[in-house]
Amino acid sequence: MELQVIAPGVFLVPAQNRGLFPCSPSVYVDGERRILFDAGLGPKAMKEFLSSHEVDLVFLSHTHLDNMAGAWALQSFAPLFIPVQAEKTFGSMDRLKERFFRGHPAGEIWAKVAAETMGYRDSAHNRVYQDRDAFDIGSHKLLAIHTPGHCADHYCFLEQKTGTLLLFDIDLSEWGPWYGDPESDLEQFEASTLLVRSLGVDCVVSSHRGVIRQAVDAKLDAFLEVFSRRDQIVLDRLGEPHTAEELAMGFPFTPEFIPALRKLFLYWEQNMVTKHLQRLVQRGAVNPLAGGRFVRNS
Repeated sequence: MELQVIAPGVFLVPAQNRGLFPCSPSVYVDGERRILFDAGLGPKAMKEFLSSHEVDLVFLSHTHLDNMAGAWALQSFAPLFIPVQAEKTFGSMDRLKERFFRGHPAGEIWAKVAAETMGYRDSAHNRVYQDRDAFDIGSHKLLAIHTPGHCADHYCFLEQKTGTLLLFDIDLSEWGPWYGDPESDLEQFEASTLLVRSLGVDCVVSSHRGVIRQAVDAKLDAFLEVFSRRDQIVLDRLGEPHTAEELAMGFPFTPEFIPALRKLFLYWEQNMVTKHLQRLVQRGAVNPLAGGRFVRNS
């Protein structure tokens, strides 16, 4: 397996499915301690990576399936660090389903993808980390930065000696931010994106776009603009009353998705639409009506 050089001693590990859901690449720090960030490479890619690289420590940036499904394959020989916010739910499919789906039947689809496609197995963690924890391994110094919004336990990591920022799922994808969990939060996501932009780094690593070295600030600005653009998309559709489900059925935010997983993606899309409706109601731009419908305030 050929790794991509990000910075001295820092490498991108390629994932299956070109790094798209339900997989994502990892970041490997090869220094005095060898650290692997995230474990969503996919079963074949993880096996290939471990056949030629040693790992001393594992950090999960957050506990979404596509970032942590392979953690079980590492836990027997490398201490596993998870965000403190995930401590009560990590490692148990039942607890994760309750956290992310709250009894919705889409959770069963998600669990099937986890087991059959990603080879997920329940696992245990060894340590937790929290905001501004620093990990100095001599050759590299890594700072944990809590960046909620995508989900409650999302973190970025700044490698301070090379000025490399691991953005993970503040991923600068062209289709924009993802916040389809019940716990996701628009305002937190915007604030987290502004926070990482304020760091002024020249090299960032996205969980789904890889290494980005050009126009980083401009790409962060474009990512931020998607929030208000989606507000307007919802407003434009509310000349007539609609429910969140009716709006989501047209997939206004996620026009491209895996057809076989339509019910799962619809659940996420409806959560995102609902968050915009709630914000627009709070701002007085949309009025809630009986029967769960909403209409634009003329």
